[in-house]
Amino acid sequence: VDEAIECYQRAIELMPDYANAHHNLGMALYKKGEADAAIEHYRKAIELDPNHASVRNSLGVALYQKNKLDEAIEQYRQAIAIHAGYVSAHDNLGIALKQQGNLEEASHHFLQAIQLRPDYANAYINLGNTMRELGKFEEAIAYCQEAIRLQPTNSDAHNTYGCVLVDLARFEDAIDCYEEAIR
Repeated sequence: VDEAIECYQRAIELMPDYANAHHNLGMALYKKGEADAAIEHYRKAIELDPNHASVRNSLGVALYQKNKLDEAIEQYRQAIAIHAGYVSAHDNLGIALKQQGNLEEASHHFLQAIQLRPDYANAYINLGNTMRELGKFEEAIAYCQEAIRLQPTNSDAHNTYGCVLVDLARFEDAIDCYEEAIR
C-alpha cells in the first residue's frame, strides 16, 4: 500500500488536477487506515470532478466509518443520482439508513441493489437483517436462504439466518446455522 501511496502522490505532484489520482490515493490511504487523509483526497477529487459516482461512494464509506452518517448518506445519494444503477451505493445507502433506524427506506435500497444485481449476496443479507428488525421473519428467512444459496460459505448469511431463527424460537435450527457460520 505504501508504494501505491507514493505513486499516487507523485502523480498528483505532476498533475494536481487529476481527479482519479486523488481518488486512488484516497482509496490507498483508506486501506492503510488513514480515513481522514482519504476523505481529504476524495473531497479534492469531487471538487475536480463532481460527477464521479465512485468517488462519492468512496467518500460515503469513509464518512460512514467516521460515524458521520448524514454526510455519508448524502454522498451515497449523490452517487446514485449520478449513476442510478450503482449497486454498492444502493447497498451502502441502505446500511447507513438502517443504522439511522430508517428501515423502510433501507429496505428499498437493498431491493434496488438486488434488482440491479440478483447475485449480490450481501444485499440479501442486509435485507434479511432489516426484515428481521421489522418483524417480517418469513421474508427475512427467504432473503437469508437466498444469500446462502448464492454464497454457501458466507458466515454472515448463516449468522443472520441463525438470529432470525432464534427470534422464532427455533433454537435447534439456529444452532445449526451458527455452527455453519463458524466453519
